[in-house]
Amino acid sequence: MGLAIITVLLLIQDQIEKKMTQDAAGIDLVVGAKGSPLQLILSSVYHIDFPTGNIPLEEAKKLTRNRLVKSIIPLALGDNYQGHRIIGTNHDYIKLYKSELSGGNLWKYPFEVVIGAEIAQKTGLKIGDKFEGSHGISVGSHGHEEHDFQVVGILKSSGNVLDRLILTSIESVWYTHDEAVAEDSEEHETESHQPKVDLFHAEVALSGFPETDSSRELTSLLIGYRNPMAAIQLPRQINSGTSMQAASPSFEMLRLFELLGLGVSLLQGLAIVLIGISGLGIFIALYNSLKERKYDLAILRTIGASRVQLLF
Repeated sequence: MGLAIITVLLLIQDQIEKKMTQDAAGIDLVVGAKGSPLQLILSSVYHIDFPTGNIPLEEAKKLTRNRLVKSIIPLALGDNYQGHRIIGTNHDYIKLYKSELSGGNLWKYPFEVVIGAEIAQKTGLKIGDKFEGSHGISVGSHGHEEHDFQVVGILKSSGNVLDRLILTSIESVWYTHDEAVAEDSEEHETESHQPKVDLFHAEVALSGFPETDSSRELTSLLIGYRNPMAAIQLPRQINSGTSMQAASPSFEMLRLFELLGLGVSLLQGLAIVLIGISGLGIFIALYNSLKERKYDLAILRTIGASRVQLLF
């Protein structure tokens, strides 16, 4: 029992570390709203926590001019479908994980989505299907009835975080919430209806940041360093000189693994205690068995049985 517990714990720990390392590959830094660095990493890289907030688009764009930055992938979160997160981003996000399509195409217009293999399997969605997103990132939120999303592509199963995400353009996330706000004001909806319809048929940004004159916000940025010096200078520049925070996936995951390691060590210690107790129990059982057979063994010795014969 104890050996089984130790073996299972080691296997689980190894799989978790491999999975998290795979999902964070190619991401040197995550930038988002100030708050918990670990929460920022979990929400933006692994998509298993709530975001820390939003950051201004204009402030995010300034990082593209930073000589320490090689690549930036913007993310916009805030909606879900049956508990599966809808992520606004660009095509660079798919290239980051080297994922490929099993069918269809990548999104080109607002409200077109590409779904992960796990999403397709669990929901039964197919290319051409339409669905209504819900506000928030958990099941039970109210739906966005203003505009449906349409599946235009399905990703091959790759064993990474994209398998359980619904990907679309950042503009799709913005327009969804614009319509939700406009619904509360009939006057605003009337004035902005035609321009918004025109935007629905305009191509979205396939790389980089969307072009917009409005005061927009993003959830986070996935950044790649241009050189090793960026690891020292860039986080400090962002944390001290902007309203945003920068967090390193490798550093935060190391902290998380240390916490998990403590729990695993305690369970391993418990398993060792169980092994010791089991061994002691076996020894006591053998001792009592020999004690009960003491007179039988003595008789066998008197009739000529050797010590070796008594053992077998």
